[in-house]
Amino acid sequence: MATFTRTVGYYAAACFGGAMLTSSVAALEPGDFGQYFRGVTIGDPVAVAPPAGLYFENVTLYAPHVSGHGQVAAVNASATAEIPVLIWSTGWKFLDAAVVMFITKPYFEVTAWSSAAAGPPFASTHFPAWHNTGLNPLTLSWNFNNGWFASAGLTLRIPNGSRYNNTPTPDCWTFEPTAAITYFADGWDLTAHLVYDINRASAGYTGAFAGTPAVAFGIGYRSGDQAILDLTATKTFGKWEIGPVGYIHWQPTSDHPGSGYLPRSIQTALQQDPRDRREQFRKSL
Repeated sequence: MATFTRTVGYYAAACFGGAMLTSSVAALEPGDFGQYFRGVTIGDPVAVAPPAGLYFENVTLYAPHVSGHGQVAAVNASATAEIPVLIWSTGWKFLDAAVVMFITKPYFEVTAWSSAAAGPPFASTHFPAWHNTGLNPLTLSWNFNNGWFASAGLTLRIPNGSRYNNTPTPDCWTFEPTAAITYFADGWDLTAHLVYDINRASAGYTGAFAGTPAVAFGIGYRSGDQAILDLTATKTFGKWEIGPVGYIHWQPTSDHPGSGYLPRSIQTALQQDPRDRREQFRKSL
């Protein structure tokens, strides 16, 4: 089994803090870290299927002192993440494409504090969390035999990460179709990797609403769809690989605040035990 390790620093991975510190008013639920770690595939020839075999890759992301904007403009944060990925290149063919699968279970830590706080040191809140399992049962990779490759796949984000009130781990299912195109020849890696996250409703643990009088807005909150384009344009010189990388992120659909259950009034809802509210929400799905 081949093993690879990559570290992505602040400028390439400012996406890491941005995944929690939302980018517009119609962004993710406040405090929701997001399912996909933006920028995590920069530097990888994503559309290329490796030779048949089992591969392990670990990516370390680090984003110090990222300023919030949009719904959390008053918050700063620092974050680190370890993203291990087990990849199986099956050696099978389907529709004349190589079949690849993978599974990942990231761990991350976020430290957040008010942007108005005096410091350092800052009075901060620390959020350690296991992220959700990402399961990709099928990615197809086509080799056009001229240096060009294309791929398409589907990843399921399973809500089995850390669950506690205000956890930054999304507590919802997400369906994540992906597509990539790569030129991988003569030392060049030119890759565009598009990820589209279709988020389902939150169970109410994630983000700023949990455990507060505003909990009703969090139960059933559906974050808008997220589109991320990771970009790589590098050239290899001996042991060095040099070139610009980055990502583009936008949100095609708006958020929908919590409506997974139908209380007669917010006041009545707040009188319920949180566990009863969540159970009522689950029965409404």
